Amino acid sequence: MTIPGYDAWKTDSGYRDMTPEEERIQHLEGRMKKLEAVLTDCSEYFDQRSDISSEHDEDGSPRPNEEMKLLQMIEEVL
Repeated sequence: MTIPGYDAWKTDSGYRDMTPEEERIQHLEGRMKKLEAVLTDCSEYFDQRSDISSEHDEDGSPRPNEEMKLLQMIEEVL
């Protein structure tokens, strides 16, 4: 009786070996999806807390608070 090797499931299930570049691309695509999800969560969090601070610029226009600044940066990325 022959016992299949460790990699036998790859050929039996139709798995195609990927090149190192393809593996890297797949890995990076997964990370991008996670980053987008986290940034979306951050955007929702800061959206609830964004406001204009009590400080004003030299011209008298109100300044955004830190949460609003972060929200703007996140939205630029998304």
